[in-house]
This record gives sequence, C-alpha cells and structure tokens, in this order.
Amino acid sequence: SQIAAGERERRLRAEERARRWRTATLCLTSLALGIYGIKVLAVWAIGDIQGCYDELAMLIERLGFDPARDTLWFCGDLVNRGPDSLGVLRRLIRYGNSARCLLGNHDLHLLAVAHGVAPLKKKDKLQALMEAPDRDELLEWLRHRPLLAEHPDLPIMMIHAGLSPAWDAHTARS
Repeated sequence: SQIAAGERERRLRAEERARRWRTATLCLTSLALGIYGIKVLAVWAIGDIQGCYDELAMLIERLGFDPARDTLWFCGDLVNRGPDSLGVLRRLIRYGNSARCLLGNHDLHLLAVAHGVAPLKKKDKLQALMEAPDRDELLEWLRHRPLLAEHPDLPIMMIHAGLSPAWDAHTARS
C-alpha cells in the first residue's frame, strides 16, 4: 500500500541520516572504560540532533545505551530542522542525569521565539513544540541547560560550535 511504501521510505531516509551521523556529520565520541574487558561506563558525545527524533532513537539503540550505566552528552542544537523537536526534548528529559545537554544556537533561537524576543523563521519546525500542552515545562528545562559542561572525572569540556580562540578554559567557565 502507499502508506506502507511511504513508511518504508521514511525509515530508509532516517537510517541513511543516522548512518551519515555516525560517519561524518555527528560528532560521536566513545570513551569506554573497562575492567577485564567488561564495559562499566560509556560516555557518548552527540551533536546537532536538530529535532531528528527517529535518527536519535536509532543511534541510541545502536549504541546499546544503558541509562543506569552510561551517559549521553548532547552538544547543543537539540531542536528545529528535523520534524520532531517535541519528541527529542521529551526523550532527553526522561533520561534525567544520564543525559547532559548543552544549548546550541537553534535551542537559543527557540527560547528567544518563545519569549517574544525573535520571530519564527520560515524554515523553523517548532510549531508542535510551541503548541504542546507541556510547552512551558519543556522550555523551562531547556532554559536551564548550560552553554558549557565538563565531565566530573574525565578531562572533557564540551561546548557547542567551539570556543573562541580569544578565550581559554578558565575564561569560558566564568
């Protein structure tokens, strides 16, 4: 049927985008620590989800992510270009402390639109999120995400789109 063919095509496009994320577009880093070959902790850094819920779900499944053991670090741009920013935010919030999320320029744009500081752009795909019954809670959660994060035990600092060459780590923290 047309619906099945459309769903199959959508799934193939999502798989292709996920494959591209893994190989080039997505900044994906695994820092797996092991004792006697047993994985005890994994920290995954993922960038620019941009509202692509299906691709995020496939990627997390392929990682074998276990929220009780692993941590996902999201390097900003959680929302906008993809079709399901609402689903992305809801999923990340459910992970609690197992997901460390930073703000990117698309996230800041959403907050500016929500607070009447900036208009929606023609290419924005934020309408479902803006009309969601839990909109205020989602925006409040997003508003409290940092611009910079550091791992408490590993020498890792994460920031969306890089650190200005004029700044050092100390300046960025302040």
